[in-house]
Amino acid sequence: MTDGLGSRRVRKMATVVMAAAGLLGGMLVWNGPAQAVAHKGLNGLIACGGTLPTGEATVVDFEVYVMNPDGSNRQNVTDENPITDYQPLWTPDGRQILYESERLGQTVDDTFELYLMNPDGSGKTLLLANGRPEDIPKGYHPDGSQLTFSSNRDAPFNAQGVGNNEIYKMNADATGQVRLTTNTASDVWPTWSPDGTKIAFQSNRSGNNDIWLMDSFGGNLVNLTPTPTMAESTPEWSPDGTKIAFTRNVPGSGNEVFAINADGSNPVNLTNRPGYDAIPTWSPDGTTIIYSRLVEGDPNFSVSGGNYEVFAMNADGSNPRRLTNAFDFDGRCNWQRLCTITGTGNIMGTEGDDVICGGPGDDRIAGLGGNDILLGFGGNDSLGGGPGNDTMFGGTGNDSLLGQVGADFSSAGPGADRIVADAGERIDIGAGPGDLCTIGGVAAECPARLS
Repeated sequence: MTDGLGSRRVRKMATVVMAAAGLLGGMLVWNGPAQAVAHKGLNGLIACGGTLPTGEATVVDFEVYVMNPDGSNRQNVTDENPITDYQPLWTPDGRQILYESERLGQTVDDTFELYLMNPDGSGKTLLLANGRPEDIPKGYHPDGSQLTFSSNRDAPFNAQGVGNNEIYKMNADATGQVRLTTNTASDVWPTWSPDGTKIAFQSNRSGNNDIWLMDSFGGNLVNLTPTPTMAESTPEWSPDGTKIAFTRNVPGSGNEVFAINADGSNPVNLTNRPGYDAIPTWSPDGTTIIYSRLVEGDPNFSVSGGNYEVFAMNADGSNPRRLTNAFDFDGRCNWQRLCTITGTGNIMGTEGDDVICGGPGDDRIAGLGGNDILLGFGGNDSLGGGPGNDTMFGGTGNDSLLGQVGADFSSAGPGADRIVADAGERIDIGAGPGDLCTIGGVAAECPARLS
């Protein structure tokens, strides 16, 4: 089992750590109210990759499964495609899933395209077709306006047909594709920080797989895990942006799930057992981490000599519990975040901590109190934070963001935007034509966009 990103028409278990994408019908609200600050929300359904037998002894077919947060009601939602669907990625509003798919009738083997689908698996729509390369989606900007992915599209292919992976970003509609990394190393797994200003990724540019950090233009690179005797991979931000969970190969032990502070300090082994524990994903409320574990001696058939199942644990590593009991491999999961309040037009929060999501049109969103997250997404939106430490994402469109009282963070996104903020507050704005900023009651030049 590896953490690599190799591709095959039917994935062989030597590189089986590839997942599918999908989701079931209605939105499930599992836990209580959203926690304070940062980019948290309610825990929805979990989408994971899973495998089906093909009738051949050494190959499996990847499908998309969804399940409740306790592992119940696991269902296949991509069984209409007999080849490969994997790499689930929820849109930030929780309404659709982006995934990678290989289809019958393609003239070139190992050609993967990006699709969007509705939560029930309907409405599958081609988002990006690139021919020969494999584009692997990994992270949405928190406001839903951009997407990071890795691709071998610009690299020469070797005799085995494998190219070097680099990191790219593009608009959510697949336009405006920009390459962020350029080197001879393999750069993969790019995940945006919850405030949209940084990207964590996996790279072997130091000669060994490490977790790296860069700004969202590809600059200011920092190696967070310079460990020459251990390899790190699959970074995932905690919802509050303070920690990064990842996989570390520990000599004499195997793969473990670790967490570090966002600056690379204080590494903690969360699984701390011999064997294989890897590919962590946080719950939207930040209380739980799910991951894949190799279950030795499992009775389920496996072409790789072991069975890989999804486990969950508390964010501090306590209370590990098994969620799946299925054929061969389950993993590469992604957890749906549900907003506490969703609507269109005039939307008002409560006096508590809310995650309020608008629609694609022109919305007016107000947080009454607490530490709120306001997401306008599309349209020309007006966002007012109210009392408390609020986080506001305008998304695409010409937006107005008013922080009011508290230590707020404002991210306007693309469009001609207006931000009103107190002195000392963090601002991340598109800095495009027509942007206006008033900081501390004084008109000021808008800062360059951090993301």
